[in-house]
Amino acid sequence: MDEAKLKRVLSGMVDLLVAYEIELTAFRTVFGMVENEARKAGMPFNITNAVNGLITSPSIRIGAEQRYTKLLQIQKAVTPESLDLALAGIRDIIAHRTGQPPPG
Repeated sequence: MDEAKLKRVLSGMVDLLVAYEIELTAFRTVFGMVENEARKAGMPFNITNAVNGLITSPSIRIGAEQRYTKLLQIQKAVTPESLDLALAGIRDIIAHRTGQPPPG
């Protein structure tokens, strides 16, 4: 097993988790501010409930799982091939999130 490659996969996964946590916190903060201003203006609006409704959408889950297909291969078995796929998947996800073309 290539320990350095495994560490790169784990590091990439942690980087993605941290990026998602930052983004989620930012969205929740902005949603809270918008909801508060709407409430002050007499227009109660609950963005959080709308988002929570979308989170349970099967189509959103399917789309997310499709983006992680390569990365999910390491759930089946940790092999040199699955590590390569996981690294490629992480690079693809980062490229997608940053609006860059996938590495090739």
